[in-house]
Amino acid sequence: MYYKGIIIIEAYDMDRVKLLRKGTIRIHSYNELNNIAEMFKDKGLVSPGDAAAILHVKPSYIHQLEKDKRIRVYRLKATELDKKELPLAVRLLVITPRQEDYIFIPVVDLEEYKKEIEQKKMATHH
Repeated sequence: MYYKGIIIIEAYDMDRVKLLRKGTIRIHSYNELNNIAEMFKDKGLVSPGDAAAILHVKPSYIHQLEKDKRIRVYRLKATELDKKELPLAVRLLVITPRQEDYIFIPVVDLEEYKKEIEQKKMATHH
């Protein structure tokens, strides 16, 4: 909703805004993660290592893209994940991450970034 040039976000829209903005996005439960996974089910979510492989860069570059707010990075603190919320099959597969967070990156963001870079390269060559 707009009012005199100001965007007014209704309370029910806050979750959607949280899901759409770029950069680090904190999530706090398996249910939130499940909703995000559903939102990106067409292309999926990947780890920073997989994201780096998709873009052919080092994982540290993926973290820089997160910091620069070029991609969305969903972070769930390992301590906030109640493994009892998970289905049994998933519980058996989930191991505690080396870092403090489980990190999920939408593949669609990586594809958009890759396309943006390719377009910039094409523009500089013409």
